[in-house]
Amino acid sequence: MTIDVATLQARLTASLHGELEVLGVLGVGGFGAVFRAHDPVLGRDVAIKVLDPAGGLSDAARDRFLQEARVVATVEH
Repeated sequence: MTIDVATLQARLTASLHGELEVLGVLGVGGFGAVFRAHDPVLGRDVAIKVLDPAGGLSDAARDRFLQEARVVATVEH
C-alpha cells in the first residue's frame, strides 16, 4: 500500500482551520506520515503524526498509536 501524502497533507491543513501552518513532510511510514507545522501563537514548530484512513488499522494498532501519543505528550523540551 502506498500512502497518498498529498491527500493526507490537504486533510491535515483543512482540519487545522488555519491555526497551524503545515510546512512539509518529515517522514512517511507504514501507517501514515509525520508533518512539520508552525504554531504562530507559541512561535514554534511542531510535528503532527497523521494516520492514513485507507490503512484500515486494527483496534490493536489504534491502541498502540494512542499509547504512543500519550508517551509523546509527557515529553518536555
